[in-house]
Amino acid sequence: MSVKISELAALAGTAVGDQVIINDISEALDINKTKYITVANLVKLVTQVVIQSIVPSQAAGDLLYADSTTVLTRLAKSANVGEVLKQAAGNVPVWAKGAQLLDWGIDDDASFTSTTTAAWQSTGASVTLSLPVAGIVVAIATGNIRQIDGNGYYTFFSSYIDGENGNSQRGYSTYYEPVASIHIKSCAAGNRICRAEAYGYSSNRASVANSRIAAFAFPT
Repeated sequence: MSVKISELAALAGTAVGDQVIINDISEALDINKTKYITVANLVKLVTQVVIQSIVPSQAAGDLLYADSTTVLTRLAKSANVGEVLKQAAGNVPVWAKGAQLLDWGIDDDASFTSTTTAAWQSTGASVTLSLPVAGIVVAIATGNIRQIDGNGYYTFFSSYIDGENGNSQRGYSTYYEPVASIHIKSCAAGNRICRAEAYGYSSNRASVANSRIAAFAFPT
């Protein structure tokens, strides 16, 4: 018994496994042309066709993003290994290199004895970073410090960036004590001095052994 399509019951909704009858024109014989496709596969097929019509020439690894409330745009996959997505002008994604150092340096000095009291002095461990653009400078200073006048006053050790000292570590003993200090500062473009410094409180002088400074400049 033949039934017209118009006589079939309307389907209110679809479910997993529902089937749609299709006419496969690739078959030569009429008897082989009637086939079916599941709703799930039909949706995948239609979606692929729609995307290809909206965003032509996509390839494996490409990304789609909303260029406006109504337009999809293709972002081709990065040609360079290690690149990451960043937001560019207009709030659109772009491939770009990850954060790279603007400059870096390491220096150390075998020993240092302060020649004055109640003032910061460089231990001799110093590097100058050259920033082509503004950036964030991180300086890490390490060493061993002691007081040499035996008068009971503290000595201090600190990292320094371009006119500014970071957190300080104090020493009290006449024997060497390990110390470390880190300082982070936002700096404009140009040469920025980073160093390890020591301070002898009151009438005390500081002695520093094995001082070292490691400094890094990152783009903002």
